[in-house]
Amino acid sequence: MDGSHPSKQPVPNEHIVSLDWFRTELQAAWSFAEDWDAELAVPYDVKRVRARYELPDGTDYDNPVAGIHHRDETLEGLADLRLLFSRRWSGVVFDADTLRVGAGFTIPTGRIEENPYELAALGIKHQHIQFGNGTVDPLARVDYAVALGRWSLAGAFSMQVPLYENRHEYLGAELYEASVAGRWSPFDALTLGVSYAVLYQSRGYWDGEADENSGYVLQAVSAMAAVRVSTSVTLTARALRPFRIETRGGGDSYETDWIVNVGLELAWGRRAAEK
Repeated sequence: MDGSHPSKQPVPNEHIVSLDWFRTELQAAWSFAEDWDAELAVPYDVKRVRARYELPDGTDYDNPVAGIHHRDETLEGLADLRLLFSRRWSGVVFDADTLRVGAGFTIPTGRIEENPYELAALGIKHQHIQFGNGTVDPLARVDYAVALGRWSLAGAFSMQVPLYENRHEYLGAELYEASVAGRWSPFDALTLGVSYAVLYQSRGYWDGEADENSGYVLQAVSAMAAVRVSTSVTLTARALRPFRIETRGGGDSYETDWIVNVGLELAWGRRAAEK
């Protein structure tokens, strides 16, 4: 609320920040042994920020120190890489089911920032938006899918758990995601699906103090379509709509919009058709 510090007579005001987030991600998967896979994800982010300020009565406020807090700007850079190794089993419960269990870690390639709250208290320009945690974080994922003719059902659970602070004394938030999905293939070249997901983010911490801009529980539904152009080329599109988000403390509130994903999958090698 107080956007005028370090003034001796600060003017209470709200910081209203919008973020357009564009991610381009290259994912490479390699079946290096029977029923074993390695996956590497390389994400590149562009984050367009727009900021304005309001007084408690809702009127616009020309914050004289707005530049040190939130600014109209576009940030871009590499995010943290993710490396995952998975083991697959088929016919676990039914003849046409697959269980996959994976573990791995992040590689801290994303840009990190100094403690924004300490800098704000000193009246120094700071940045809240980071591109990574600055730490090597363990990853885990479990997927299960069963095929029922041209229908299939799937469930998944994944987690990322930072274990230590980075060089700026920041401990990233834990991330957990669970989802269930149903898919239908009316013919071999087309697959349609719907899913429901719950995402949980714990609080992040700056030198032991909770980050006010972290912590939420989000629920979302999505629809997807995949078109198989050939045995080695598949086009995918997905639209996800969060419909409920609950923050975990602090005075900030969040509103989310549609999330759209478009993908191109290429497979090669002797198992391309099967994959």
